[in-house]
Amino acid sequence: MRRWRALCWVCVSGLLVSGGTVNAEDQKLDTMLIERLTGLKGAMNEQEGVFKVSSPRNDVTIAVDGWAMPPFMGLTSWAAFTAGKDAPAMVMGDLVLFQDEVNPVLSALLDNGLSVTALHNHFFWETPRIFYMHVHGHGSAEDLAGKVKPALDLIGHVKPSENQSGI
Repeated sequence: MRRWRALCWVCVSGLLVSGGTVNAEDQKLDTMLIERLTGLKGAMNEQEGVFKVSSPRNDVTIAVDGWAMPPFMGLTSWAAFTAGKDAPAMVMGDLVLFQDEVNPVLSALLDNGLSVTALHNHFFWETPRIFYMHVHGHGSAEDLAGKVKPALDLIGHVKPSENQSGI
């Protein structure tokens, strides 16, 4: 688990590096608007200037090698927003997806102009299979929150297809 936490911190700290240095007085995120548009509650890290919304996968019990894993241990989708350098804001996130959710969520992100920078797994022998999709984008915080929302809305609501096994 420590390695996973370190990896996620690398993702969030990448936000800060690629976002550049921005005067906090000039670039304040409207955190209430981000929460309203994404439909998720968030927390602000004032020191780093990053506002992160998150949603744990509580909809299905997930087992790793037969052990029921609590959602807080790596089964939470998140999107982190910060002031940008070349655009008003930047978003990075990691979405926790089941096999049948990958293509619809990928399409929702790409159709809304966001980038998908990775698709991978964190565990072996998990049931059902879980994939992690990294998302990235630049623009206004309002636009980014609105662009992430369609993908977030699909998580937990995609019907398993008949021709795929797993879920």
